[in-house]
Amino acid sequence: MALVQDLTVLLQQCSLRVHASDSFSWRDVSSGVFTVKSCYERFKTYLSGPPLNAGLVKEASYLWNVKAPAKILFFGWRIIHNRIATKDQLFKRGVLVDVNDLMCVLCMKKEETLLHLIGGCEITSRIWRRVFHWIGHGLELSFDEFVGFFASCGKVKSLIKRTIAAVIWLATAWCLWLKRNACIFRKELFSFSECMSEIILSSWNWLLSFYKLGVLCNYHTWNILPLLCFEC
Repeated sequence: MALVQDLTVLLQQCSLRVHASDSFSWRDVSSGVFTVKSCYERFKTYLSGPPLNAGLVKEASYLWNVKAPAKILFFGWRIIHNRIATKDQLFKRGVLVDVNDLMCVLCMKKEETLLHLIGGCEITSRIWRRVFHWIGHGLELSFDEFVGFFASCGKVKSLIKRTIAAVIWLATAWCLWLKRNACIFRKELFSFSECMSEIILSSWNWLLSFYKLGVLCNYHTWNILPLLCFEC
């Protein structure tokens, strides 16, 4: 409504010339030529939303500096912003209507939320702990900090270690999500060893596609000392 009132005021300021040809002119710049920048400046007060959470912005900035398949980075971004279609989110949207459908398909003990799926579930927690021990003590993060990696990864001073750990974290979250979906849609049983193997292989392949392999390092080394296998 306010925009309509503004337009009415502007039209009232116009004077028509009978014998002149019509033309278009953008009044917010002296040249009369429309630019996107001037349009943005004109309407930005109407377009601006609530301020972004500084913590989420920082987490996302760490994420976008990692080189990995685009769909994996987007998946990570959705995790950071809690945009994963977990059962609690589907219930809020009306996709699930029975509260009995909210149970975690992996542990069958608690409601499935993103927080539960990432680390609260006793099944996924075992995977996260195994991955954490596989990485080793050179990461400078506690187990809880590793599970919430992008909120804490600034503590890791080594860029390459932070990058390797980030890719491993993304591979862990991605493989757990795929296994969760397989349990729901294909009625598969969760396999701890199979999930770990896929995490190790996926993170290896993604890093190998974007980063330089370290001297004398191979897949065998990766299975033992992952933080020493790649270079920036």
